[in-house]
Amino acid sequence: MKFARDELREVIWNDSEILKRVRDELVYTTRWATVHDLIFEYNGKFYQTEYRRGATECQDEQPFEYDGDSEGMIECREVEPYEKTIIEYRIVEQANG
Repeated sequence: MKFARDELREVIWNDSEILKRVRDELVYTTRWATVHDLIFEYNGKFYQTEYRRGATECQDEQPFEYDGDSEGMIECREVEPYEKTIIEYRIVEQANG
């Protein structure tokens, strides 16, 4: 499904009236940009897309600046939430002795 570039930018900066941000996560960085994974809700369904931002004050790249079609529409994929269990590890404090 396609969404307007301006509406997606709005959900990045604040929740928009139409779209509700669920997750906005840094995925990786390049020399010049940071790449983010955006998940948002629209009419009870969830959608995902990636966007880039300039990595430094000298790299003035706004989200979706070079993405989308000629009408400013960005293709987003429908996704669904699922539960995931992970195991983490922590240091065990040992008594001196």
